[in-house]
Amino acid sequence: GSATMPQSTPGGTVFFGGNSLTTGNDNNVVSNCDIGSASPSINLPAKGVCILGTTTSTSTNNSGDTIRNCNIYNYFSGSVSSAGVFLGAGTRDITVKDNKFYMDSSQTGGPFNNHSAIMVVNSSGSNYMISGNTIGASSSSGSGTYSLNGGSNFSFYAILLIVNDTAASNVQNNIIKNIS
Repeated sequence: GSATMPQSTPGGTVFFGGNSLTTGNDNNVVSNCDIGSASPSINLPAKGVCILGTTTSTSTNNSGDTIRNCNIYNYFSGSVSSAGVFLGAGTRDITVKDNKFYMDSSQTGGPFNNHSAIMVVNSSGSNYMISGNTIGASSSSGSGTYSLNGGSNFSFYAILLIVNDTAASNVQNNIIKNIS
């Protein structure tokens, strides 16, 4: 089944959580994967990949994790905010690189929801690398249209960053196309 919980709740189709040891859940690599729902319109995950860590100190944050060369698709919720990749509290130094984010079919958002391909919401996190990703289209080949119909106060952000500036985050060479 798909992970349909809201952003503030731990979980995702692929999920890395925190631990109580002296280091975080560090240096994991997710690469060359297809991450999405089995059907383009039934039980879509609200979060394709979710990384949340322990917030007691920077040494226990999840860091050094990489999401690379994946197809991340059909992630959406009409009732809670949704993201292909969600990086939240207790994360830093995470790389999201060379992925393809797309939607097979048109989706309709509910009121006050945000939808993003990549959503980083961690005001104490820094040094994120987001590059070479393609956001848009309805297939991994880049054809078709990523179609969203928003309700009142529905917002789409291809890449949303709410981060600290202790170490600069790097967002470059991403392609955003074929979105309506």
